[in-house]
Amino acid sequence: MKPIERHHLLRLYYLATPVFLLIDLVFHAPIRAAFLPAAGQRWAYYGFCLACGLVTRARPHWTRPVVFFESVVNLFLLCLSVLLPIWSLVDTLDTAAGPPGFGPVRLVNFALTATVLLLAFYRNQPGAGRVPQRR
Repeated sequence: MKPIERHHLLRLYYLATPVFLLIDLVFHAPIRAAFLPAAGQRWAYYGFCLACGLVTRARPHWTRPVVFFESVVNLFLLCLSVLLPIWSLVDTLDTAAGPPGFGPVRLVNFALTATVLLLAFYRNQPGAGRVPQRR
């Protein structure tokens, strides 16, 4: 498989960002940007993801670094959005309400982002997709 064809699915993931935005607007499920609480911030992030898709379409050889960068940033922010409330749990012990949990929307966001990151990683390994020759 040519490297350009190998990245086709990853480019489609980013170019499908308007679908994720539509899911967010209609079903109030920000599965692509669950770590951002405000709608305006999510729209900006959706714009960033669409720009990533346009960059990878215009310059296919940039697909790997763009996917790695966006996926790592997404996972880092998602982990922070889950861990910061847990780390601040000591401050909330005297109140009735606890920190927000790791709900289904964040779980879907994590699974989707981790899958794309792993797909990009393994598709770019030397010899990926090659069957070893038997002697």
